[in-house]
Amino acid sequence: VKEVKDEVKVEVKVEVKELEEDAPADSGARVKETASFLVPDTTLNVMQSTTNNVLMSLSEGGMQHLLAGARANVGVKGGRYMFEVKVVELVCPIEEQMSRGPRSRQYIKVGFSTQGSSLYLGDTEDS
Repeated sequence: VKEVKDEVKVEVKVEVKELEEDAPADSGARVKETASFLVPDTTLNVMQSTTNNVLMSLSEGGMQHLLAGARANVGVKGGRYMFEVKVVELVCPIEEQMSRGPRSRQYIKVGFSTQGSSLYLGDTEDS
């Protein structure tokens, strides 16, 4: 004797309201120049590639222990903005095996600062 049970499936749709609303469309002028890094706004140990905005810090000898900083040539006044940063790590396994001393640790700080502030983020109130 087989027992057959009827199962009733009920689908409940719940609408979730987005708490953050979109900002109104901005009708102001757009930035026309391409964001880049100018030499006066970088520390001495920052190298920039010639083809695009790829930055790297010098790491030969004692230079690996110094902080590097760079500031872009475009700015914002207010509102909501987005920027993108891609971190690319260059590892030289041959050099790592040969060295016996302590290696420096890499880290990155990304943010906004005023034009006249320090190149090291968090060093002053306006960076």
